[in-house]
Amino acid sequence: MIASYWGNKYAGIYSVSYNFSMALMILIQSVNASFSPWIYGKFESRGYNEIRKISSLLICFFALLTIIPILIGPEIIYILAPIDYFEAIYVIPSVGLSMFFVFLYGLFASASFYYGKTAFIAAGSVMVAVCNVLLNAFFIPRFGYLAAGYTTLGCYILYSVVHYSFMQYIVKKKEGYDAEMFNLRFIFTVSVLLLVISFSMIFLYRFIIPRYVIMLIIVVIMFIKRDDIWISFRCLKRQNG
Repeated sequence: MIASYWGNKYAGIYSVSYNFSMALMILIQSVNASFSPWIYGKFESRGYNEIRKISSLLICFFALLTIIPILIGPEIIYILAPIDYFEAIYVIPSVGLSMFFVFLYGLFASASFYYGKTAFIAAGSVMVAVCNVLLNAFFIPRFGYLAAGYTTLGCYILYSVVHYSFMQYIVKKKEGYDAEMFNLRFIFTVSVLLLVISFSMIFLYRFIIPRYVIMLIIVVIMFIKRDDIWISFRCLKRQNG
């Protein structure tokens, strides 16, 4: 749609940034592949407290991990692409954030898979895909190719919200009560902070020192919390082993 409205040049610029941000998808898919068997076992034993604890640690880990490529976006684009593509840096925050909400979707959709309600997965996918096409058709002609990143982000946020609602409905119907499997208040707080911090980076792209100071702080936090992070991944490994 970008190529249709604005030409192949802008489609290429968007693709550079999108493909760079999609590198996070490899890690997300790996963690989700390990998380699914683990969470199914916890569904079986009604271990909802453990689900909340481990999922909260993983959400923090991915939130911090999402910020890093956003922080160093200008340097990466400078290395990977010609100077004519440098404005692709402004796509990185929206598309990078989208990957975080893909991770959230994977957590919430686990209930649909566990209880065999895959029709909910299909329904959510179709609904959000249609929404994405409509938003692109409206915003891209009016605001340019950068709008595609924001429509992508908006639709992945919607995707995660839809599957959270599906999860609550399915679990209540199957178990007969509202089971709080994930800490919604915590997830909401982390998501809002991540959105604010990531989009603030757009105004810091001209200043390398503040960005790298923030990245250093994130690395220090991850180092301090390394034991908690390792415990989370070790739990998943033990379940799958």
